[in-house]
Amino acid sequence: MTYSHKRGIALLLVLASLVMVTGVLGLLTLSAAQAHRASQLVIDEHRADDLLRSCEPIVNEWLEKHVPRVAVDPESSEPKIEIASIEWTDNDGTECFVRVAAWDLLGMLPPETNSSSPLWLAVDPILRDFERGDAGSLCEISSSPVSVYPLTDEYKLALGSQLSIYPRSDSRRTLNTPTTPTTPTININTAPRPLLEAALRLAQRGDIATILAARADGRPAPAPPRIDDDGETFVELTGRSTLWAVRTDASVSGLRRSWWTVYESRRGGWEIIERHAIGE
Repeated sequence: MTYSHKRGIALLLVLASLVMVTGVLGLLTLSAAQAHRASQLVIDEHRADDLLRSCEPIVNEWLEKHVPRVAVDPESSEPKIEIASIEWTDNDGTECFVRVAAWDLLGMLPPETNSSSPLWLAVDPILRDFERGDAGSLCEISSSPVSVYPLTDEYKLALGSQLSIYPRSDSRRTLNTPTTPTTPTININTAPRPLLEAALRLAQRGDIATILAARADGRPAPAPPRIDDDGETFVELTGRSTLWAVRTDASVSGLRRSWWTVYESRRGGWEIIERHAIGE
């Protein structure tokens, strides 16, 4: 073997070694980058969860101070109130936002309302044949013709903004026990106009013009007095809700976490009767 051949082989070996070393360094660099991203993802997840928890005092204050005076624009398609919407950039450049909105569960129709009730005509046609089965929570809905959860930042037809689905302590939700129709209670100050009109017609009471005018001005109207008779009651009317569902969204660097929480007024305060993460 000539000297030039030996030298060529040596150069090839050196080049092969360099390629191997470069490949190893590349793998190490990629592994380090992936580890960094995974670590940052965990940090962002914790920060988003912390933001969700930090919104709790905001929601509690709203429930305590503002619920008695809530009035939703009668032309709104959902009984929704926006509580907070905040966006900011941290000192390290991280973009964050939190959005909080509430839906009045008495401003929509309970799905166990008698199927022959004219109140169903006020609900979007696509939801009239919906069967909730034994589901007592939105997270238990296995299939839906529309989105299950409503959005905090825009309107999109959703099950959770049209039908009042939440854990009922007095309901027996078993596979062998059919849901018993109950008398729906409708809040005249939050229900969308079609549902409000249907409820007032069914109850045969209430000055709808006065209610609409007050709500358009942002003022709640008093509920019409109940008529005491021995006849069957097809709908109850109220001017203030004791049940609210709140969606809280928190985002850190594009990573979003969301909660759905149902609050009920009990014993002079507000208690959480359901909370779960929104997966969609």
